[in-house]
Amino acid sequence: VRFNMSNELSINFATAYTKAKWSSTKEVCLYSDGSSCRTWTKGQALGGSPKWKHSGGIRYSRALNDNTNGWVSLSGRFVGAVQVDREDFPTDDVPSYPSYATFDLRGGIDFGDFDVGLWVENLTDKRAQVSQQTDRVMGARILYTSPRTYGLNLSYAF
Repeated sequence: VRFNMSNELSINFATAYTKAKWSSTKEVCLYSDGSSCRTWTKGQALGGSPKWKHSGGIRYSRALNDNTNGWVSLSGRFVGAVQVDREDFPTDDVPSYPSYATFDLRGGIDFGDFDVGLWVENLTDKRAQVSQQTDRVMGARILYTSPRTYGLNLSYAF
């Protein structure tokens, strides 16, 4: 949803809901001799994605003079808890990564053919776990959100 509150101010919001479940029951064995089998039960939850994700932002822009326009925006996103593994049975206690929110700040000036932009991603420097990989040799490798990051964009249209 995008709503223009005025010629200079706009807001936007988006949301997503996911409820993924096994569509049938299936047994999978790691070895051809029928050992190390695991059963996935119909109707149990799949892991790997949050139930809820939201994003939104506000943007202010205006003409600074006849040839230049300026803008600034603040955006944020919320990612709900992510179940780490699949749920094979209703009694399974499956761990999850906790929910988190991040915010980005951007601004810039348009000089006609030349643009300058500044930005800060993960404004609050939120450190949230987003994934984990386990390796027998190296052990666990945990992946987090990117730390606060600053940037500058310069562009020229020709």
